[in-house]
Amino acid sequence: MKVTIDMDEALVAAIDQAVKIQSISRDVAFSEALKTWVAHKPKSDRCEIDFSKLEFDPDFIPFETYRPGPEAMPEFHLPKA
Repeated sequence: MKVTIDMDEALVAAIDQAVKIQSISRDVAFSEALKTWVAHKPKSDRCEIDFSKLEFDPDFIPFETYRPGPEAMPEFHLPKA
């Protein structure tokens, strides 16, 4: 496969210096970089935690115990009919 990439001159110079130091070609450098990138699983935009399998601490005090009830917020409390 042939790939064409537009890069600024500073990046090209840095790549040329790196491949010269390592005594490899640009093709090898890019192939290795792409192999490394593909080998690492890209981050997903989805949460991968299965919440149904989490084990919670039974001694943990629930958040709701610190919340006031509706009677403490009269502007949101609707009287019973």
